[in-house]
Amino acid sequence: MKKGQGLLETIVAIGVMMTGLISVMSLVVSNLNSEREAATRYQAVNLAREAIELVRNTRDSNWLAGNDTWAGMDSTVAAVSGILPPPFESFTRMLTVSSRTCLDVFPAPDPTCAGIEQDANTPVAQEIIATVQWNLSGREKTITLTDILYDWK
Repeated sequence: MKKGQGLLETIVAIGVMMTGLISVMSLVVSNLNSEREAATRYQAVNLAREAIELVRNTRDSNWLAGNDTWAGMDSTVAAVSGILPPPFESFTRMLTVSSRTCLDVFPAPDPTCAGIEQDANTPVAQEIIATVQWNLSGREKTITLTDILYDWK
């Protein structure tokens, strides 16, 4: 009867343990990368939401002041778009605001436009598209949020 382990048995045991350790380490690295990607995606979504909220705030402030609902949208778009200040300098935000007429929102057979006293081509809504781009591990990432804001008057 042999006592102890042979060299071959020891090498096999070390190989099995190394395989297990490498598998665990690759899982940890993968989870850390996924966590970092989720965190940056969360920041990007919030930055896009912020841009839409700024446009909504401009519309609501104009309505409360009795001004034209869409006044000042160009300055809001200019202030929100571009490379962001620290700590968000790795993100680029673009905001697009386009007018929607009654016929764009409610197609022709819909009777909703008939009740509007204005011309059917008068803007009744603004389509807001907020796009945030960033670079993560050499890959370009993009988030796009779209909202439609209506004229309350």
